[in-house]
Amino acid sequence: MKIKTYQVASMREAIEAIKRDLGSEAVILSTKELRRRRSWFNRSEPPIIEVTAAVDETSEPAPPEPFRPAPAPRPTFQHLLDQRLGIPPTPTAARGSAIGARQRHLARVRRELHSLYDTLEQDSPGERPVKTVWPFPWSSIVRSLIGQGLSASTVEDLVRPLVADPLSRDVHTVEAARSLVRQTLTKQVTVDELPWPATRIRKVMLLVGTSGVGKTTTIAKLATQYRVYEKRSAVLLSLHGYRPVAVEQLRHYAKVLGLPFAVGTSGRQLLDLLKRYAAAPLVLIDTPGVSPADGRLLTELAVLKEGAPESETHWVASPATREPELLATFACLSRVRLTRLLWTKLDEAQQFGTMYEVHRRTGLPLSYWCNGPQVPGDLARPSPLRVANLLVGAREPASDARCEALTRNILAPDEIPVASLTA
Repeated sequence: MKIKTYQVASMREAIEAIKRDLGSEAVILSTKELRRRRSWFNRSEPPIIEVTAAVDETSEPAPPEPFRPAPAPRPTFQHLLDQRLGIPPTPTAARGSAIGARQRHLARVRRELHSLYDTLEQDSPGERPVKTVWPFPWSSIVRSLIGQGLSASTVEDLVRPLVADPLSRDVHTVEAARSLVRQTLTKQVTVDELPWPATRIRKVMLLVGTSGVGKTTTIAKLATQYRVYEKRSAVLLSLHGYRPVAVEQLRHYAKVLGLPFAVGTSGRQLLDLLKRYAAAPLVLIDTPGVSPADGRLLTELAVLKEGAPESETHWVASPATREPELLATFACLSRVRLTRLLWTKLDEAQQFGTMYEVHRRTGLPLSYWCNGPQVPGDLARPSPLRVANLLVGAREPASDARCEALTRNILAPDEIPVASLTA
């Protein structure tokens, strides 16, 4: 046996030296780290590794490994693709001519796939995906409408007729395309045709909706608008008999405005209150938040609607709510026979496509919208142009001139103090 000791800086250096001197059959017997004597000259030098290795000089050499043929080369992706497409193997020199045949075959397969895609798209009753085939500047308009929350099918139904119109061939700018879309949206939006504010004939407004959408605050805004601007009285009624917080809030507004206020715990009691205040030109009725599980409240609202069929039932909703939830609420309120759509909390919405989608699906005309919590103020009558502007670019709805004038009148000393209204 031959034994040899090495002092090296690393194990890699030791292994290389052992293989070089003793061969690949050598084994390492021991390793030890040697600390160098510290001095001013080698203070930062690393320690030395001492490795002892040995090899048996009498052992017979290992027999040579048997010959093993090299494995066959694995088929490349190109070969697999040729087999799939039915293209026979081609020598390397002739492969260039086969590329053209392969590309023509792939083009034919691509056309067949597009044809199948179009067929499935027409047969499917669900959502149609937006294909990026819109020419400029319509592509920019489509992205903007999708960004506002409009569905893909709605955008396609809205923009495709404009693109196919021969008169649209002269449209080369985004602003021109936006103007055409704005005109189309203006024709498709319907609003309540009654003048602003409420007319002088008897008017009963019933506000319904889910919890937290701002029904009580909206009633306070409407009452303030009618009381201060028209200089006429109104009556505030509430079905919140089992919700004292909302009742006290509305009672506070009625006291500040000097308006009659009454509470009913059922639809029958509210019908009796309507008979008591038959001479009132305007009656505003506040209701609790509805849900599909609250069958009792829906029954009371249906009784009230049947006893007062002339009343306007305004569905109060927020565009910040998802469209499926809004449509579920609309189906839940079908027993109440909704007649108007009133949007609140526009200042909290990031997208306004839901307003158009719900309006188009329900067919309810728009009555009012609220873009803030202030009483008075933040209340306006929508118009088709205003809705179209929200969808094509304007972030906030335009303020109503009469609403601004109303706010200025409220600030006058001889009118109702704002501090009392917002307390």
